[in-house]
Amino acid sequence: MTVRRRVVVLMVACALYVVSMIGVLVAGLWVSDHMARRVAGIHGRLDVLSQLSARASNYGEQAAEVMLLGGGKSDDLDAVRIEIERLLARLTQSTRAEIATLSGMDEVQRELPELEGARRAIELHHSIDAAMNNVLSLQRGGEKDAAVLLYQRGVSFRLANELLPLLDAAAGDERDEIATEIAKVNAAEGPLFIGAGTLAALGLLSIAALGVSLWRSIERPVAILDARARALVAGDADVPSAAVKGEFAPLSESLAALAAAVAEQRWSFAEAGEKLTSEVDARTAQLRTANEQLQEIDRRRGQFLTDVSHELRTPLTILRGEADVALRGKADPQLQRQSLERIQGQAAELGQLLEDLIEFARTAAEDQTLVIADTQLDEVVSAAAQEAQMLAAPREVAIVLELADHGRHIGADFRRLKQALIIGLDNAIKHSPPGTTVSINTSVEGEQVRVAIADEGPGIDEADLPRVFERFFRGRDEADSLASGLGIGLAIAKDIVERHGGSISLGNRPQGGAALLILLPAGKRIA
Repeated sequence: MTVRRRVVVLMVACALYVVSMIGVLVAGLWVSDHMARRVAGIHGRLDVLSQLSARASNYGEQAAEVMLLGGGKSDDLDAVRIEIERLLARLTQSTRAEIATLSGMDEVQRELPELEGARRAIELHHSIDAAMNNVLSLQRGGEKDAAVLLYQRGVSFRLANELLPLLDAAAGDERDEIATEIAKVNAAEGPLFIGAGTLAALGLLSIAALGVSLWRSIERPVAILDARARALVAGDADVPSAAVKGEFAPLSESLAALAAAVAEQRWSFAEAGEKLTSEVDARTAQLRTANEQLQEIDRRRGQFLTDVSHELRTPLTILRGEADVALRGKADPQLQRQSLERIQGQAAELGQLLEDLIEFARTAAEDQTLVIADTQLDEVVSAAAQEAQMLAAPREVAIVLELADHGRHIGADFRRLKQALIIGLDNAIKHSPPGTTVSINTSVEGEQVRVAIADEGPGIDEADLPRVFERFFRGRDEADSLASGLGIGLAIAKDIVERHGGSISLGNRPQGGAALLILLPAGKRIA
């Protein structure tokens, strides 16, 4: 028998063993459950019968007391009547519940007399109770002798000789049934336990025998193949193939093919060495190219320092010249004021250049972490517009704010996003003639919010549009305009917006002027 068939047989044996044990367990549980329900039903009816017997005796006592003491003591008798009626109803219910626990029609037929007995007890009680009512009527009518005679024959005698014996006999039958059910369970336990133990032992022995047989059929081929594999690991590819049959034959052939591949690979090592040499040469060329790129970066850094020096030299020269004019001239307050105003203006431009340099150094040297929080877009835009008013006032430019985002929220770093908006507003203000307007408005576009900043300036040369977000790029004729700076503001704004998961673009408006467009992922609408 092949290993595969042995495995299948072992699996089938295990499955049969598990199913058999589950069957035995289910049978045992069914027997236990049936016995428990049967005993509970019998016990319930026995409990009602015991209570009925006690209440019937109490009924007799209360009736006798009423006969002796008169009708004024009938309250206790009425209470006992009500309790007996309740217990009689429970007797019928418990009898039906007990019959419902039976599983066969024969058993149901044997238990039907219990229903008849319950009906008989109800009728007997009603007859006794009706006689007691007649006794009370005769007693109230003054016919005491007739009342006593009727009480003795219709109440006391029937209660002691008919109702109570009927209840006691029914209770005795229920006790006998409980004993019978317990005997049945005891009789069924022995064969069930013996069968379960025998089945478990046979199943375990069969599984153990099949497992040993399977292990023996696998152990020898695996040992042979293991020795072959160890030889290959040790580098001995010339070991002959092992004689293995059955399911392990393909694995033996695979090891033989592996040995052939190892032998072939030995011859390919020399060729691989040559390829490695050529790869080293290629990597060397790449390093040479990278070195040239570093040199270009160093050259651009030098150019940057030259540009910075030039930008700083001009305001410093003007500052010194104006100071000399103010110092060597006559004490003309008007001339001195003009010199001081020019000095103030150049100092402001110098300060702006230094701010640009500091911002560039910060963004280039460190990766600033954004503090993202749930932020309302119109609050960020309003804060940026308010600060931009200070930049617009000296240039006589008006800031117009239009909010149409309906209170949308975004996930943003409030300070950094406001910085990007102020850069866009500052850029628009610098390129706006005096008396014009810079507008900033918000809107919603699907799952995004839109912030647009527009000015009424000359716009941007079409040739400069592809490079407006490059660091240190300043458009044509920039030096002759009112704008100043190193050309890094828009690059910083682009970095901030993209780190927020958005996009930024700059273009010309059809009616004139430039427009900066920022798109950001939208959050929830305000309730």
